[in-house]
Amino acid sequence: MLTVCKAECVVCTLPLVRGPDQRRHEIGEARQMQQAARLEGKKGGNRWWEKHWMTDDGRLRKINVALAALLFLGLLCAGALAVGRLFDNSPESRVRAFTYMCLAGNQNGAIAYLPDDMVQCAEFDRWRTRYFPSILDEHRPAGDVVRIDVEMIGETPQTRVVRVTMTSRFMGKRAHEQRWQKTGDQWFFDPAITLKMHDQP
Repeated sequence: MLTVCKAECVVCTLPLVRGPDQRRHEIGEARQMQQAARLEGKKGGNRWWEKHWMTDDGRLRKINVALAALLFLGLLCAGALAVGRLFDNSPESRVRAFTYMCLAGNQNGAIAYLPDDMVQCAEFDRWRTRYFPSILDEHRPAGDVVRIDVEMIGETPQTRVVRVTMTSRFMGKRAHEQRWQKTGDQWFFDPAITLKMHDQP
């Protein structure tokens, strides 16, 4: 865009405009300078492209293109996995998330996986005290990573019974069972029935 100044040539009295070099020029000359500057900018972009993507004889650099394609595919797969985990409401994924909450001592977070029932909350405290006091994150050495494996050992359309195995260098391997109940389209931990399963002779 040319900026017209009030200055004019003292010889021919033509109006002068400011060019890319911030000096005043006759309108036609300033336009030519601006076009040349735009072309130079495009050539600069082309030179970057040629330097990184083209060989000296004008062919694409296959290694760079392949690396860029792999990077793109990796990002695409990572995004798909992240979205999948975000919307994964399967019993197994909820069991793992719930068990991590229990290990972290996050009682409020764990209660979100229970039915909205005061009896169930009370039974959950009894169940949690039985299995988790000595292996909470705060009692384990820093950096101790726990792997949680979930094995389905019984199921109906509305219930799942799973064996949860927790393994780490500090605790070794510990396993317990959990019973889950489907309500609507969501799965919830049922501590009352879980305790009855283990309390039966």
